[in-house]
Amino acid sequence: SPMLAAAAMAMSSVSVVTNALRLRGFKPPENADSILHPSLRERVSEYAYLVGIALVALVVGAAALYFARGSLSIN
Repeated sequence: SPMLAAAAMAMSSVSVVTNALRLRGFKPPENADSILHPSLRERVSEYAYLVGIALVALVVGAAALYFARGSLSIN
């Protein structure tokens, strides 16, 4: 379905843009220990970003399926 393809491409673009914006706040780690054992704040922010993107993807996918339901019928 073109609607589903458009939704997938839109989510891909959103993911690329948000990752680019996240790079603006990147700070190189001070040492190897900070890479191996990140702070709680860093871990929570990483998981929050991933959960947020997943929720947006689910909403966009559900909306695309809802609006494309007429074109998905088998004739």
